[in-house]
Amino acid sequence: MVAVDVRGWISPLAAWDAGIAPGRFVVVRADHTTWSSVVGSLMDGIRAAYVEVPAGTPDTVLRRVVATARAKRVGLALRPLRGRVPAGIGHLVLDVEGIDWADLPAGHGHLRTRTVRAHASGKGVSGIERVIEVEDDGTDAVRVVAGLAAPTVRRSAG
Repeated sequence: MVAVDVRGWISPLAAWDAGIAPGRFVVVRADHTTWSSVVGSLMDGIRAAYVEVPAGTPDTVLRRVVATARAKRVGLALRPLRGRVPAGIGHLVLDVEGIDWADLPAGHGHLRTRTVRAHASGKGVSGIERVIEVEDDGTDAVRVVAGLAAPTVRRSAG
């Protein structure tokens, strides 16, 4: 996995602490002037990348990068630093709507659970917008909470 870091914030140590093997994760720093050529060069030797998109990147440049990734079968997770990815580029768009942490009732101690709410849209969810809630209690197991964000029934058959 490769992360293209525009802001200089991605920490390999944090990734390793999260369980990503050191030999399987690389951080590449790029600025807004070299971003597209760096990402384009990386696609010859990788299978997947997390890519921060600098603010002000023209849509044409972003579309060219995504077309190259599709042609080379490279998975890209695009993170625009400002705004949104232009329509038609993303296979799946995830917008995190909120993160709630639950701690001990006294207000101090260890955090017990985290709930993440995300809005999913695009071709990856068959064009049907969905709200997904994920619970994480700090173990390796992550649970998707079913039915909490189910769409309303518009009509019944039968």
